[in-house]
Amino acid sequence: QLAQKSIQYKLDNEIKANELREEDNLLLQSNYKEEALNKLTEEQLVDVILSQPSVIVQKRKSDEEGIESSIVEMKPLTNLTFCRDQQITTRKGVVIGSMRRIQREIESQVMEFVFKKLNIPIIHRLPKVDGEDRLCLEGGDFLPAGDHCFIGCGLRTNKKAIEYMLKHDLFGTETVVVVEDRTDCHMDRMHLDTVFSIADEKICILSDDISGPKAIPKRKRIVTEYKRIREKEKDQKKLIIKDKEKDNQKEQQKDGEQSRENEDDKNDDKKEDEKEKHKYQGKEKEKQYHLLKIRQVQQTKTELT
Repeated sequence: QLAQKSIQYKLDNEIKANELREEDNLLLQSNYKEEALNKLTEEQLVDVILSQPSVIVQKRKSDEEGIESSIVEMKPLTNLTFCRDQQITTRKGVVIGSMRRIQREIESQVMEFVFKKLNIPIIHRLPKVDGEDRLCLEGGDFLPAGDHCFIGCGLRTNKKAIEYMLKHDLFGTETVVVVEDRTDCHMDRMHLDTVFSIADEKICILSDDISGPKAIPKRKRIVTEYKRIREKEKDQKKLIIKDKEKDNQKEQQKDGEQSRENEDDKNDDKKEDEKEKHKYQGKEKEKQYHLLKIRQVQQTKTELT
């Protein structure tokens, strides 16, 4: 199947698709391609995959009708020599990457095929996304280091892919160190492993033109460290939040009780005021009544006199 994908048919400029006969079209179908490839040895199939041939279909030069082919164009996978680029092997397993150059995309498919043949499980394959959201991840930018790992960000690996890896926890380490190339962006230093490498447990090799007294300012890298938050820490934070919420609820309850007590006191005060008011109003009425009586008595006395 991979060999079938690797071989293509192209029509010569002198021939058009609508000019082909029915029997000619049959020779260009996948069934005929599969039949022809089944006759090849494993070594020959590997050559087909690595050479990526395009068979140029031409009209027969003789007077006979039909098609023939005498020209085969090759697009060999020469960059497959760098077989650390098509994938990264994290603490969790093999992740098939996504090559920056479109012409190198077939390399990832080849390596995926190889891993399956070797019965090495692939834990993830970066999704193919077009446009600005395209994910690019190449193995030359990845360096494992025990509980830590380093990932370069620049010409060949982009932020979108790193963010995707972090979001899906595909690195599997306690710390992920992102080494970003913002200003250099030179092909001689296109991958992280061209300027930085780990030689031993406590020894690393670093290019002196990106760090140290001889460093060229334009070539310096920006380093960002990401640390994993464990579930226990999350649970602890959740517990702290819950405790705070409980404390807040208790405070609110206390405030509510206090406000109710204050309200009750206010109501009691109002009742007392009402009583006093009624008493006062009663006394005023009594005074008015007595005055009225006095007036009546006085009026009666006056009348009598």
